[in-house]
Amino acid sequence: MGKTHKGDRERKLRIKPFNRCLPTRFATEPKITATALVNTIHKSLESNPNCRYVFFLGAGCSVSSGIPTAGQLVEKWLQELRDIHVEEFPEFLKESIPDFDEKNPAKSFGAVLDIVSTLYSNRQAVIEKETEGKDPLFGYSIFAKLLTHEKFGRRMNLVLTTNFDDLIADSIYLYTKKKPFVIYHEKEADQLDFNDSRIRILKLHGDALRDPKATDQQIQNLDQAYLEKLPSLLANCAIVFMGYGGNDPSIVELLEKIEHKKGDAPHYYWVTSKKPDDKTVLGKWLGEHNTSYWVNHRGFDLLMLQISQKFGLELPKRKRFDDLFKELNSRLDKLQKEIDQIKNPKAKTESEKALNDILDTYDDPWKYAMKAEQVKNENPDLAEQYYEKAIELAPDNASILGNYALFLKKIRKDYDKAEEYYKKALEIDPKHANNLANYALFIDEIRKDYDEAEEYYKKALEIDPKHANNLGNYGNFMKNIRKDYDKAEKFFRKRSNLIQDTQPSSARMHSPQPISARIRKRSNLIQDTQPSSAHMHSPQPISARRSKYRSKRFPYKYPSRGNR
Repeated sequence: MGKTHKGDRERKLRIKPFNRCLPTRFATEPKITATALVNTIHKSLESNPNCRYVFFLGAGCSVSSGIPTAGQLVEKWLQELRDIHVEEFPEFLKESIPDFDEKNPAKSFGAVLDIVSTLYSNRQAVIEKETEGKDPLFGYSIFAKLLTHEKFGRRMNLVLTTNFDDLIADSIYLYTKKKPFVIYHEKEADQLDFNDSRIRILKLHGDALRDPKATDQQIQNLDQAYLEKLPSLLANCAIVFMGYGGNDPSIVELLEKIEHKKGDAPHYYWVTSKKPDDKTVLGKWLGEHNTSYWVNHRGFDLLMLQISQKFGLELPKRKRFDDLFKELNSRLDKLQKEIDQIKNPKAKTESEKALNDILDTYDDPWKYAMKAEQVKNENPDLAEQYYEKAIELAPDNASILGNYALFLKKIRKDYDKAEEYYKKALEIDPKHANNLANYALFIDEIRKDYDEAEEYYKKALEIDPKHANNLGNYGNFMKNIRKDYDKAEKFFRKRSNLIQDTQPSSARMHSPQPISARIRKRSNLIQDTQPSSAHMHSPQPISARRSKYRSKRFPYKYPSRGNR
């Protein structure tokens, strides 16, 4: 058997199908398109349960979120230095950074940062200034969705980065509500594993707020703990480099330590619009390895756009943020009610002033609805002005519209207008439990359309089975309108349990008369008002049917009708 040519041997390695996470269409070409990469990632994850991807993010990924790249920062800082050393700047630069390359300014990032740091308090202050106040935008929002993908997320849950910013972690929490584990110090290297689905972010050069590593000397070598832990962890992973310049020798040191079986090498994809520069340490290394691929593509956001289409990812829902403010507004509303219960006049006045002061700083329309609630009894005209202002600013806020409808019903007694606003509120949010419950009560008490009222009571409880006021109102409806005492008691008990769960034990010690006793009393009253013939053929008395409750003291006080 003749010798196998080295090129043939390498070609065979490249075309082995789906071994680890191998490209499928351009297997013998070191240059592939972004479409090929995206298809490869999706198809290999779909067909190979052992395939795992690790993403390596550099500064280029954060540009669209307002954070400059290393090269841009170098140029900015050099301009600041040029302003100081106007005439002698060329000599100053040559003396300070002898190997400065105008074509690759990012390579001198650490050296320039060292000089600029003397203008500020320290390196950390310089880096913090460039990263603070920045938010993760489109690319990061899709990246967060990719990492938390229901089917594949567990096999893409490690991110390596040399960035000092927090955009990766921020995007995951802001857009998916999940909290990643961020590792920025070698002492936490033992947390690097794939034992669970939690996302781990390894900040190889530290954090903007925690002694960032930026000088040439600092980035020359990775922390020993990382070098011991990562090679075995990355051995079976494909690594996708995005927005990374490749100027860190320590990253190559890490890659060289990754051991793999012959013919089973991990694959590396470098996403950049320019051909990898073999003058950079990583570019040179990738060029020497036949399992590396240059993905000719522009921009992190554009790549994420293609990924979103292939993986069926959606943009974050605004509801995530609306719900956050909804919860905040709900808590403010409850805070107002707590203040209303304060007995001490001085303490109550002080608390009301404090709440008004904080509301004055709030730029949400809800503050006007809160102010309306505060003055609705003493000054209904002013309250209506507040509501009108709130609705003007937020015409589609179902909670504000529902509160205004309740105000029109209870304070203004303008029932037609109240119904108009209830319908508007429910048209905007048909699943708003409190509005459904209040509208049910409105139809019950004002319109006397009991069948329709019951439909809305049921809808409200389907959405929020633990809505205590609605449970009480529906119980009253069953007792007073339907005369269905079994169902009435069922809803009263549920409501009482909910109230008891939120009360301290001392508040439950002085319980009112048990329900069983109330039912017996009600049964006797019903029999006393019936004609004698009815007594003769009456079914088993309610008191007997409720005998199983006689030994139980179950506190309950019939609720007043009204959700607020």
